[in-house]
Amino acid sequence: MARSKAGGVVSFWSWFGLMFVLAIPCVGWLVALVLAFADSNPSRKNFCRAHLAWLLVFFALWIGLMVAGLLPELGAQWKPVTSGSKR
Repeated sequence: MARSKAGGVVSFWSWFGLMFVLAIPCVGWLVALVLAFADSNPSRKNFCRAHLAWLLVFFALWIGLMVAGLLPELGAQWKPVTSGSKR
């Protein structure tokens, strides 16, 4: 990622590209891990750490829903809608 010459300020397009890459599921997770621990820019490093924290929060919520059994119930409710014809 490119830095501007003004004291390490990250440019608009650099943020734009980083957010685009982080939106790609597996690639984004790897890029976030690398930048969170190995980047020299503290602003980008903190952003990637916050992104990883949000990923962990949503993963914990997903696990909680799976344990509670809510996701299989939601799937059962959608099954008649997606099956097409009824016999």
